[in-house]
Amino acid sequence: MRDELEALCDEASCRAVVARIFALLKVRTASDAFRGCAFLIAATENPGSVEIQRVAREHKLFLRDLFDRLERVR
Repeated sequence: MRDELEALCDEASCRAVVARIFALLKVRTASDAFRGCAFLIAATENPGSVEIQRVAREHKLFLRDLFDRLERVR
């Protein structure tokens, strides 16, 4: 997921990148089988797993950093 999101950020305006990100999320979440964010679900279902909590936190920080970078580019 990180690689896909990073690839969307190449050579585009901030507005275009945000539109691309949400277009990707729309496709990814369109299935009736989609249950939500896999990182959030794993973290919630495994509160005692240090490794799962770490990976979920890293993903959250990645997303925050991604949007922070986009905000600085505008």
